[in-house]
Amino acid sequence: MYRVLEWADRKNGMTAITSRSAVIASHDFGKLMAQAWPKRRIRRVNVFELYRRRTLRRLATFRVRGDTDRKIAEHLYGVRCELAHGARTVRLDRTPDVAEVARDLPIVKLLARMVIEP
Repeated sequence: MYRVLEWADRKNGMTAITSRSAVIASHDFGKLMAQAWPKRRIRRVNVFELYRRRTLRRLATFRVRGDTDRKIAEHLYGVRCELAHGARTVRLDRTPDVAEVARDLPIVKLLARMVIEP
């Protein structure tokens, strides 16, 4: 999915991330229905809405810290570099842990969908 973002701006994907992250809350992603089994009760969920809720929660965490869209893009690009190269990059002030990467993944998934929709 990071490669899709890189393809979108023909560079490192940071422009694609920066230009789209502000409109995730209002973007129509459509429906992708799946079944969930919480507490042995089957229910249908819209995966895109689940990702949107997680994404907005994660973006709010960045915003509370005072991060701009550009800073968020730099963070996501840094995580991409960590995953691709397995070495600490100059863009991150610390190495992300597995939980942090998991919290960032819904953002990347929705941004990649926005890139490929047109």
